[in-house]
Amino acid sequence: MSAVTMQVTLSPVEYERLKVIARRQQRSVEALVRDAVERVYLRSAPAQPTRFAELRAFGMWRNDSRTDEELLDAFGGDWTDFPLNA
Repeated sequence: MSAVTMQVTLSPVEYERLKVIARRQQRSVEALVRDAVERVYLRSAPAQPTRFAELRAFGMWRNDSRTDEELLDAFGGDWTDFPLNA
């Protein structure tokens, strides 16, 4: 699937508020906008994370180059039922 690039005009106040939310959620402003479009106009759930590094709770592992399986092994190997790779 190819992507379409577009521009959105926001007021400075709107943009600053989105930047604060994005920073707090450790996501990009673009990701917030995509999720809002999905939820409000396309009526589907936002895309689910596909790697631990994309989960907010695992932000400390964001720059870790190991695969999810390698991270699970490092955590003790008891996470075999984690749904990301199901």
